Amino acid sequence: ERQLEADRILVATGGRPVRPAIPGRELGVVSDDMFHLERLPERLVVVGGGYIAVEFAGILCGLGVDVTQLYRGPMFLRGFDDDVRGALADDMRRSGIDVRFEANVARLERTGPHVSVDLTDDTSIETDLVLFATGRLPNTGDLGLEEVGVELGPTGAVVVDAHSRSTVPSVFAVGDCTDRMALTPVALAEAMAFVKTEFLGEPTTVDYAHVPTAVFSRPQIGTVGLTE
Repeated sequence: ERQLEADRILVATGGRPVRPAIPGRELGVVSDDMFHLERLPERLVVVGGGYIAVEFAGILCGLGVDVTQLYRGPMFLRGFDDDVRGALADDMRRSGIDVRFEANVARLERTGPHVSVDLTDDTSIETDLVLFATGRLPNTGDLGLEEVGVELGPTGAVVVDAHSRSTVPSVFAVGDCTDRMALTPVALAEAMAFVKTEFLGEPTTVDYAHVPTAVFSRPQIGTVGLTE
């Protein structure tokens, strides 16, 4: 019941994982849940094609789990160089991961102690655990931001200027809750720029061009600059 006041408020609440809008989605878990599993599953289906999907597929495969990764598009890790993506897919398959593209999940159903993943092509996969790594949204719900005049974008992201200031002059936001570039080092850079601008008298902005990034897949990917 405490109430705090300050000249500046910095919102840095990150993002939250989302489940796809399909029947039976409550039978799957999201990345947050992976750190609280009571036991290691024998079989895992990963749904998604981004950083989190690829990384958890490699982690669980390395621990001896029978992993299938499903992605709805023609190739995972959208935005990365095509040659790199193709090479990674080949290496993941050689390591034992069943990587499937153009695979759309229609529904999940409980089959005794297991879960049936039904695809839109009328095939199904029986598994012990389904991990939804199908995207994240800004974690801004129930904060009352809009009630005080802070503008939010269509996904709930805090709308900010180049100095991370929102539409309310005393409210700032950095990191994934702004949906600018959802990378940990970028969030750190935004925070450091905020400190320099607001507390050290050194107006600083973040350059989002050609940000280096890494995917902790097996093998790992590191990239910077323009793709071909």
